[in-house]
Amino acid sequence: MKKITQLLPIALMALFSFGFVSCTVDDDYYYDDDYDSEYVDLTHMAQILRGHWTGKTAARFYNEQQLLVEEVYDTDIEFDQYDSNSLSGRGRQLDYIRGELVYDRVFSWRIDRGTGDIIMTYNGENGENFQMVIDYDDLKLTDRSFSGVQRGNGETDEFAYDRYTYAKKVSFSMDW
Repeated sequence: MKKITQLLPIALMALFSFGFVSCTVDDDYYYDDDYDSEYVDLTHMAQILRGHWTGKTAARFYNEQQLLVEEVYDTDIEFDQYDSNSLSGRGRQLDYIRGELVYDRVFSWRIDRGTGDIIMTYNGENGENFQMVIDYDDLKLTDRSFSGVQRGNGETDEFAYDRYTYAKKVSFSMDW
């Protein structure tokens, strides 16, 4: 009996110290796992979006005479993230028909924290900007492909792009 009473305090100390360590680990894990996980997922989405994409854009819009126009462009588009944790950035879109540049547009973009939609604000002519929205439910984004539907005032674009680089394009000047 004397041995049991001598071992009991040691056993209780071991049990309590295990319990305290276990609680601390569980609390830290829960905090890390639950810490604004939606923001982390959207940040990852923005990081995947960053880079250069090329492919086809099928645009449907109304022209100045209010006639429906349908055009298919070969598109080269870049998404530049402001920083590695940002849900926004800037970009440039070049649209070609039969090898001829028809649109060269710059835009700002952001991912809506509430919906996951990608909102692109294009710099329009005469200072009139216009917005296009890629609804999260109409979006397919992987590390190699980006497709979906983009909607704006009087315009709907279906697009399918493939990534060709993460890095910024480098242009060389041969002024020697």
